[in-house]
Amino acid sequence: MEGISIPMVQVLVTVRRSPTALGPSDVADELQMKSSNVAAALRALEDLGLILRRPDTADRRRVFIELTDRGLQVLAEIRRSRQSWLQDTMSTALTPAEQRIMLVAGELMERLAQQE
Repeated sequence: MEGISIPMVQVLVTVRRSPTALGPSDVADELQMKSSNVAAALRALEDLGLILRRPDTADRRRVFIELTDRGLQVLAEIRRSRQSWLQDTMSTALTPAEQRIMLVAGELMERLAQQE
């Protein structure tokens, strides 16, 4: 999607995937990014209406990041676009045998990603 940088996408994905609410420092830790880079991405995402900063009810000094409905829609659009690109690229650049290898490799990578 136009105007959304890779770090911004990474922040959206990280917030979406997290089973618990994340604050800006949590996002920085998860992505191993400098807090200033995360802060810039969060400002841009908030300006686009893709995230909200929700105050922590237990500690008003903290905020949690949540995706807006528009943020969820944009993230789904990005995923569809990347999926479409990958399918098109694989079908034109790889042989059928290589495509099967990639599918198996993808399944293996998914298994590895699930490990803690």
